[in-house]
Amino acid sequence: KQWYQRRVAITAGIVQKVELDKSYQILEKGSTLSSVCTVTGPSDIQIKWRKGSGDSATDLTSSATAAAYAEESNTIVSTLSIASLTNAESNDNYECYTDFSSGELKATLQLHVAEITGLVDVGVQAESAAVFTCTVSNFKKVPTVKFYKEVDGGEDTALSGEARSGDTFTWTYTIASASDSSQGKYYCKVTYEEEAADAPTTFTSTAVTLTVRSIDATSTTSAIIKTGDGITLSCVLNVGSKAQVTEVKWFKGSTDGTAIFTDAATVFADSKLTTTYKKEKSTDCDSALIPLL
Repeated sequence: KQWYQRRVAITAGIVQKVELDKSYQILEKGSTLSSVCTVTGPSDIQIKWRKGSGDSATDLTSSATAAAYAEESNTIVSTLSIASLTNAESNDNYECYTDFSSGELKATLQLHVAEITGLVDVGVQAESAAVFTCTVSNFKKVPTVKFYKEVDGGEDTALSGEARSGDTFTWTYTIASASDSSQGKYYCKVTYEEEAADAPTTFTSTAVTLTVRSIDATSTTSAIIKTGDGITLSCVLNVGSKAQVTEVKWFKGSTDGTAIFTDAATVFADSKLTTTYKKEKSTDCDSALIPLL
């Protein structure tokens, strides 16, 4: 009987188990890691955290918080939190562990910090190509990427993209001939499956805007003017966002030569930009003026 009681007392003082809520996490850059470690053992358990292992390991215990010891289950829970994740935290192991006289018990978390880049607002001339690029990094294997166009009041339209190889995984979606119906917001959705993860992980990029620029109307003071008469030519363009317009230039005959006028006093209203070219006296050489955005 005395031997049995002594054996029970020794068993109760040994750390029996160290568990993490997840052994693998893939999180988006800028998000917060939250990893929960549960240790079963005596009430004087000290839970520690580190990044990496061996001599190069970084102690993270100060970044963790521990709950009160639970007598009924003989457990204590510690939560590691790392805010605003960067690439520096990616592709490494994070360990929750506890020391005792004969060694240590630990549980390991594998963390990957994913990043989606490349998508920007696009502005193109009507009937020209519009290209969207979605690049993802810090994945161990190729994820699935799809492009979508937002639909007001309905289900977003899925669009097929083309994969390109490289150090990171890049996909492109091309509209060969953009039109007014092509305008709208586009985004890409990245789905990643990992055997160690409980379920596929999905990331959605920020939506960007496609603007198709077209000349809606042109007008002059008259269809035919006499040499010496004044010239007033105006051109209205659908530009979507004024921030996308860098300058408006007017050319004579074609856009191959030097601009004859740069319009800095353009008028912007209702996603349309109006540019005007004026000249007090015309000459025979003033025919065929072409605006260029």
